[in-house]
Amino acid sequence: MSYNKTVYNSQRTPKTKYPETFCRYIVKNFGLKKNSNILDVGSGRGEFAEGFSFLGLNTFEIDIEENDERNKDLPFKKCDLMKEDIPFEDNFFDIIFHKSVLEHFSDPEMIVDKMKLKLKPGGVLIGMVPDWETQYKTFYHDHTHRTPFMKESLEDLLKIKNFKKINVKIFRQLPSVWDNKFLMYLSIMTQIFLPDFKILFKFKWIRFSKELMILAYAEKK
Repeated sequence: MSYNKTVYNSQRTPKTKYPETFCRYIVKNFGLKKNSNILDVGSGRGEFAEGFSFLGLNTFEIDIEENDERNKDLPFKKCDLMKEDIPFEDNFFDIIFHKSVLEHFSDPEMIVDKMKLKLKPGGVLIGMVPDWETQYKTFYHDHTHRTPFMKESLEDLLKIKNFKKINVKIFRQLPSVWDNKFLMYLSIMTQIFLPDFKILFKFKWIRFSKELMILAYAEKK
């Protein structure tokens, strides 16, 4: 059985409204324009690609394998990034998006190079990876994880690759805190003071107050 069918099947990882909500956040906060060409790298079930498409972006997907739950109306190409280049023209995309992808590679610099090549000058790279500092206990629950990141290391990677307007920050996957300072403060207090009892992580508020992500934005020169 494949990775996607094992880890991201609807029984083990049920679909939620989160991808659509997150896409709205990204479009709003980074000023993404309708009809922009966006590539979702490592799209999996295609939930984020579908979210961007719903918001008016021209969405394309690549992954190492097809997924039966993906919206087949969206353009998709199979691509093994370890062995192949991204199968689109150079300088084609306005935006390249990746979520929980770079940590799966032992050479993330090579993957960033491949994505950068397909961005137009001035194009935007937006991505998220797990924050090692808060996820080190669970990071290797996924046996395909290879490279942990911290905020500083991801920022340095983008600098080394000569991107501009780099913005890297710690991110909480709790939509209720994104525009609510009080709830953000409450989430931080949950992270600091609530014990790390495994049983508590069944509650989304607790899990995503403690297991943080790193969100990065950068532009191609």
